[in-house]
Amino acid sequence: MYCNWGGAGGWHDPGSFFLAALLVVMICLAAALLFRRKGFGGPAPACPACGGVVDPAFLRCPHCAAALKSHCPACSRIVESTWKYCPACRAEVNKV
Repeated sequence: MYCNWGGAGGWHDPGSFFLAALLVVMICLAAALLFRRKGFGGPAPACPACGGVVDPAFLRCPHCAAALKSHCPACSRIVESTWKYCPACRAEVNKV
């Protein structure tokens, strides 16, 4: 059986280790570019009323107190303030 411990060209060779590390860094950079193009990690959502930065889970804007989400009058599920119909029960919401 052949063991490459201490032999030339194995993982203990500094050149091989450098190439493996370089390959890992290149894969990480490619993944970061892919996520950036797909829209992951993009700009934070903004309040439609004041333009302040809000978290997607917020029900009200912490800057101006504008309603970002509300409850459906028919099924009480949370709906976005810009939606016209509830996706769960198809009831009309936010009549303008």
